[in-house]
Parts: sequence; C-alpha cells; structure tokens
Amino acid sequence: MDQLKEILNTFTPITLAEMDSVKLMDRTDTKFLFPVNSLHAILNEIKDQYRILEVNGNRISQYESLYFDTPDFDLFHQHRRGKLNRYKVRFRRYVESELNFFEIKFKNNKGRTIKDRVKQKQIDGTIQDKAEVLLKEKTTIVPNSIRSKILGKLFTHYICK
Repeated sequence: MDQLKEILNTFTPITLAEMDSVKLMDRTDTKFLFPVNSLHAILNEIKDQYRILEVNGNRISQYESLYFDTPDFDLFHQHRRGKLNRYKVRFRRYVESELNFFEIKFKNNKGRTIKDRVKQKQIDGTIQDKAEVLLKEKTTIVPNSIRSKILGKLFTHYICK
C-alpha cells in the first residue's frame, strides 16, 4: 500500500470542484485486467497524461454502497450475464467528502453507462422521498419490489485525463 501511495503522489491532483465539469454521469466504462505486480509500472507510465482525484488530502478514496435487488437477485443476474439495458440501484456514501447519494445506473445497448442520482442526508436502506421519485422517473422498477441486499465497502482512486 505504501508503494501505491508513493506512485499516486506523483500524479497532479484534481479537486472535486474541478471534477464537477466531468461528473461521469454519461460515460463509456472500460475495465482492464492485469497482474497486480504490473500496477506500479502502468501508473508510472500514465502519470504525465492523467490527474488523480484528491479529496481532503486523500488520493485513495473510500466509499460504501448499499445495493438493492429483487428477492431472486434479478438485477445482479442480468449484470452477470452481460445483459444490456439493465439497472443498478444503490445508495452510495463517499467517505472523504461526506456525501451520500441514491444512484441509478443504466447500462444501455450501446455500451454507455448513464447515472442519475439524488443527494441524501444518510443511507438508511429505504427508498423514499427524492429517491423514490427518481426510481419511478428513470426505471420501470416498482419501489417495493426491491430490497437492500448487499453492503460493500471499497477503496479506489479516480484517475482522469
């Protein structure tokens, strides 16, 4: 972890305010799989062309997600099968910035990920108020047909061009 922090500190930082113009609400996601022992070399190679998000002095961000699904995990199984025109529904808490959102991600049949979200005071596991309105506006999912299912805590860093 210390070696990772060391290489991340060589990137030029970008702030949340600067990221507001990017927001990543409509994007194409590209994921890469490589051996972990290649990470240092890859980051070193791209550090002059990319910037890293820094929040309150942290370049490795923590977030917590509470995912919603049907009793049979239909949304998860659609994702696992690679189905397009599918949804992800979650609450997400960004630890460093102390921001909470109810988020709906839609992966369309053109490979685009479109995210809509509303700010929340806290994550309480119930879809109500602004979250319920958003779910009804953006999906065909009936709010009482899904329940909180999976709580995840992750560490990540955002690198952007």
